[in-house]
Amino acid sequence: MQGRATEQALLRGVIERTRLGAPEVFMLRGAAGIGKSTLLNDLCGSIDDALLITATGIESEHRLPLAGLIEMFHPLRAWLDLLESPHREVLIRAVDRGESSSPVVLGLAVLHCIELLDKTHNAIVAVLDDFHWFDEESASSIQFAFRRLTNERVALLLAARPGESTGFASGFAGVSVTDIGGVDDAASHWILSSFGDVSLSVARTARIACGGNPLALEQLGRILSPEQRRGVLPLPDPIPMGERLTSVLQARVADLPDATQRALVVLALTGGTDRIWASSIFTALGISAGDFVAAEDCGVVVREPGGFVFSHPLLRSAALAQADDALRRGVHRAVARSLPADEVERRAYHLDLGSEGSDPTAAEVLEQAAGLAAKRCDFHAAARAWERAARHSATRIDTARRLGEAGSAMWRANRPDLGIPFSEEAWGLLEPGELRATITLNLADMISFWQDSTRGIQLLIDEARSIDDRSPAVAASLLSTAANLVALQGDFRRAVELSVASEGVARLADAETQLGCRALTTHLRLLHGEIRDLDDSLPDLAALATFVGPGCPESLVTLGQLVVFDRLALAQWEGADELAARVITEARAVGLRGVEIFTHAIRGEVAWRRGRWIETRAESLIEIQHNDESEVPVSSFGHATLARVEAGLGMVESSKHNARLAIEQGQRVGLGALEAWGRHALALALIAEDDYSGAVLNLEWISDLCTRGEIREPGTLWWQGDLVEALWRRGRAGDAQRVVDTLKVDFERTGSGWAAAIAARGSGLLLSDASALRESAAILDQIEAPFEAARSRALMAEIADHRRTLPELEQALTVFEQLGARPWVRRTSRLLGTRSEAELRSEAAVSVLSKAELRVALAVARGMSNRACADTLSLSPKTVDAHLQHIYRKLAVNSRTELALLIDRSVQPVRSRK
Repeated sequence: MQGRATEQALLRGVIERTRLGAPEVFMLRGAAGIGKSTLLNDLCGSIDDALLITATGIESEHRLPLAGLIEMFHPLRAWLDLLESPHREVLIRAVDRGESSSPVVLGLAVLHCIELLDKTHNAIVAVLDDFHWFDEESASSIQFAFRRLTNERVALLLAARPGESTGFASGFAGVSVTDIGGVDDAASHWILSSFGDVSLSVARTARIACGGNPLALEQLGRILSPEQRRGVLPLPDPIPMGERLTSVLQARVADLPDATQRALVVLALTGGTDRIWASSIFTALGISAGDFVAAEDCGVVVREPGGFVFSHPLLRSAALAQADDALRRGVHRAVARSLPADEVERRAYHLDLGSEGSDPTAAEVLEQAAGLAAKRCDFHAAARAWERAARHSATRIDTARRLGEAGSAMWRANRPDLGIPFSEEAWGLLEPGELRATITLNLADMISFWQDSTRGIQLLIDEARSIDDRSPAVAASLLSTAANLVALQGDFRRAVELSVASEGVARLADAETQLGCRALTTHLRLLHGEIRDLDDSLPDLAALATFVGPGCPESLVTLGQLVVFDRLALAQWEGADELAARVITEARAVGLRGVEIFTHAIRGEVAWRRGRWIETRAESLIEIQHNDESEVPVSSFGHATLARVEAGLGMVESSKHNARLAIEQGQRVGLGALEAWGRHALALALIAEDDYSGAVLNLEWISDLCTRGEIREPGTLWWQGDLVEALWRRGRAGDAQRVVDTLKVDFERTGSGWAAAIAARGSGLLLSDASALRESAAILDQIEAPFEAARSRALMAEIADHRRTLPELEQALTVFEQLGARPWVRRTSRLLGTRSEAELRSEAAVSVLSKAELRVALAVARGMSNRACADTLSLSPKTVDAHLQHIYRKLAVNSRTELALLIDRSVQPVRSRK
C-alpha cells in the first residue's frame, strides 16, 4: 500500500517470527477508512507458503452467534473431520449448524484445531478484519485459544477501530498494537490521481483537510471537478471527512435507485453467510443481479465468482443506515422465514430485529434460544436472549418471568451489575406471589454479594412473609438463603433461628425442600457449637454428601459445598477433599460457577491446614483469577486463603495486600466471615514480622465477632492459637488465659481436637509447662496439622531448657523447612543457635512456579495425563508439556513420579536432626 512501508514491515516481521515457532497477535488500530483493510489485503496477497485464514467482522452480524467463527473455519471444513473427539463434534456443530457450546468447550476445540493445522503447514496466518464487529462467541473462543498457544507457528493479525478495540485487545496475552495514522502527501497524490490528474498542491491540501484518511481521500477524489483537481476552484468546504465520512457514504447509496438500495440492504444482512442460502433469500424477495448494476458502476459493490460483495465494510454500514426501519425489519423477517425450524438461534436473532414491540412468536423463539444457550452454560448469551424475549412479550407476567430469567443468567455469568436491573424491573412488575418470590431469591443473592448483604437479607425475609401460606417451598428457600447469608455476616444465633423457621415452613413443601432446609440447619447448628446435640442429623448430612454426583439436582450440589465446609471445621480432611472434588466437577457441569469457585477456596483452606501449601496456593489462585478476570469482581475468599500461605512463606507484603483485599470486600458488602478470614491472614503476616500488637488488634476483632455471633465451633477458623501467642508475647497473660478458658469450654461442648490442642498450647505458655506444649503438638499431629504442631514444639524452647527440648526443636525446624515457612525457620534456627542451610524445596514449589505452572503441577500430582490436564485447565497438551518441562527444571525433579511425591505429600513424622 502506498505510503505504508513501516506498517508493511511490521506485518512482515510478524510473519517471519511466526515461521520460527513464535506465535504472535498483532493489531492494527485506526479510524474507519484509515487503510487497515488495505494493508491486510496487500499482505494476504503476498502469502504463498502458509495457510491463510481470513474473516471480516460485520456490524449487522455482531450479535449473531458464531458468525465470525463460521467464516473462519468453513473453508477448513475438511480438516475438522481429523480432530479428536469431542473437539471434532464441537467445531463441526458450530460451523455446519451454528450450534454453540460453552465458551471453554468451544475455545478448546479452536485451540486443538489450530494445533492440528500447525502440524501440517509451514505457518498459519489468521487475518481478522474489523475485529470489533466479531460476535462475542467467536471473539471469546479465538481469544481463549490464542492465549494458550506456546510455540505454534501461528500469527493472528487483527484490525479494529480505536475505542472499540480496547476490550478485544485485552482478551489476548501479549498483543502488539500499532496505531495507524493518516497517509503522507505522496500517498494522498497517488490516491487522488487514480480518479484523474491532480496537482501536488491540491493533493497536499486534500491530505491536510482529510487528516490523511485514505477512504475520505478516495471519496473526495470521486466528487472533485476537473477545475478543483487543477486547483482553479477551491475544494469542497467543508471537506467530507472524519465524522462526516459516514454521511458521504450514505449519500452515495442514497443516489442509487430504490430497487438497488433495497438489494443492498438484503446483501448487508446476508452477505457474510452461506452464498447459496443468501441467493435463495434474494429470489424470495424478488431481487436479481440486475438490481446491483448501478451499485457496481459507482464502486459500492464488486462482483466476485460467488456473487456481489461490498467494496468496503463502511459501505455495508452506509447501506443499512440509509434504509428505513420498515425495510430492515421486513428483510429480517424474510430471512427468519427462510431458516429451518431447528436453527433456533439464527431465527431468534432475525425475528428479534424483524419485530417491533410485542411479538409472541419472536418471544417464544428467543426463549428457546435462551434455553439452548443456558444448557451449554453460555449464560451471557442466555441472558441477552431472555431479555429480548421479555421485550417482545405480550403480557406483564411473561415479561417479568423472562426478565427474571435474564437476571438469573447474568448472576450465573458473574455479572450482578447487569443482573440486578433486570431482576428489579421484573420484581416491580409483579404482585406478591411465587414468581416474584423466585425472582427475589436471585435478586437478593446478587445484592448481598455485590452491594449490601443486610439489604439482601431483609428483602428475602420480607418476601418470605408475603407468600409463606401460598408457596411454602419457595418461602422456605427464601428463609434458608437468608439464614446462610446471616451466617456469612457472622451472626450464627440469628442464622440458626432463621433456618429453623425455614424448616417449619418446609413441612408443607416437597421432600427435596425439606431435606435442603434440614441440611442447612444442621450445618449452622454445627458451627454454632451444637455438635453433641446433632447425633440424629449428622448421618443425614453424611448421606446427602454421597448423592453428589453426575445428574444430581443443582440444589444438592449447592448443599454439598456446605458439607465440605463442615468437614473442614471438624478436621475431616480426606472427606472434605474428596467431596470438594465431586462438588467442583458437578458444579462445573451444570454451570454453577460460583459454587465451583468457592469450593476451590474451601479446598485450599483444607490444604493449608494439612501443610499442603502448594495445593493451597493453586486452589486459591483459581478463585482469585476467576474474580480478577471478571468484569465485575465479587467477594472472594481466595484472597484470604492465599494471604495466609504467603504469610507462612514470609511473603509479607503480598500477604498483607491480599488480606486487605478480603477485608475491604467483606466490609463493603457486610460479610463478617470474609472480613474475619482476611483479618486472620493479616494477623499471621504481622506475626511473621514480629508485630504482635498489630496481630492482636485483628485477632481480637475476630474474637469479638465470634462472641457476638455465637460462632462456637472452634474449628471454623483457626485463629485462636495466634491470639494466645500474640497476647502472651505482649505480656497480657490475663487476656490470654481468658482465651484458653474459652477453648476449654469449647472442647467440652464440641470435643474439638483443635480446641484441646490450642488450650494445651496456651497453658504451656502461661505456666511454662513444656509437657503441655508437647501434648498440644501430639494432638495436632493426630489431626494432621503439621505447621501448628511444629509451632507448639518450637515454643517449647522459649519456656524450657533448650537441652531438654532439643529433639522437639529440631523436629519443628525440619517441618518448617519442608513447608518453606521462612519466618519460622529463622526463629527456630536462632533458638538452636544455628543457621539453616536447607534448600526449602516446598517453598520453591510454592513461590518459584508461575500461577499456570502451579496448576499444572497440582494436576499432575493428582494423577492426570497431559491430555486430561489440558482439558481440565483449558490449555493445549503442548502448553501443558511446556509447563511441565519448566517445572522439572525449576524444582530439580526428573519425572512425574518425583514431582508427585514433592507436590502431593503431606509432612510426615520426622526424626530429630543428627
